[in-house]
Amino acid sequence: YLKEKDPLSVDHTTPEKALAGLNHLVERRNEVAHGDMPLELLENRAILEDYIPLFEAYGKALYEVVYSEVLKYEVKYNGIELGTPIKIFKQGKVVGISVKETAIKVGDLLVAKTSNDILPYIAGKIMELQVENVSCKEVPATSERVDIGISVPFRAKENHTFFLIRKTNKRSYGTR
Repeated sequence: YLKEKDPLSVDHTTPEKALAGLNHLVERRNEVAHGDMPLELLENRAILEDYIPLFEAYGKALYEVVYSEVLKYEVKYNGIELGTPIKIFKQGKVVGISVKETAIKVGDLLVAKTSNDILPYIAGKIMELQVENVSCKEVPATSERVDIGISVPFRAKENHTFFLIRKTNKRSYGTR
């Protein structure tokens, strides 16, 4: 949001400037709550339309933070630890990992534990699996180690620890 608004200022924007739009909305909300109706806001469509990208960015950010917290509990109660990757390919979109005695299917959720304090967990639905450069829908559990390429919609890193959460009838995952 900030980059779109002013691409040159993002790296040196202070938190006060970054949050100015939200702080302005809080002030407006307080005015309305105390009986003061800011007519210029209601009458000026351009002002309202300026807030739409802010609401969208703020909503997405809140979703990511809450989703990361939910993933922490999904991993704790339903996760199967796969460990760290052998290698990361295609700018983080393919995770190379070695597994043993673990079945993996397209549609399962791959969760990465990151070193980021704000988003300690990120995840995405497994979009494709490859074994020895051959695409497959499922990799069955075997007693031997199998090297798998897992295509995901998020940017994975070498220092992430990965977990598998199997898709069930009760649990369905979107395209995140």
